[in-house]
Amino acid sequence: MLLSIQNLFYRPNDKQALADEKKAKFNQLEGDHLTLLAIRTLKTAQDVRKQLMEIMDRHKLDVVSCGENTDQVQKAICSGFFHNAAKKDPQGGYRTLVDD
Repeated sequence: MLLSIQNLFYRPNDKQALADEKKAKFNQLEGDHLTLLAIRTLKTAQDVRKQLMEIMDRHKLDVVSCGENTDQVQKAICSGFFHNAAKKDPQGGYRTLVDD
């Protein structure tokens, strides 16, 4: 158990079994530090989602789910980070795929 941190999980008396079940999804057998990392990763994802929802609302854009089809998400990431794409240079290092 992490000694210098408060318990990260809320465990109400009337829903302890459900709380334990939810907590088990985050538990990492490799140790508490990785469990904490998994929790913080989810928190970061929640923060990013909140920011995106605020941007969508500010610009009066509809939020549309892609459901189980993650192809659209992958395409959005690739188009957003395309300028960072690089290939290995035979002479060492990497070269971006887009010339400046």
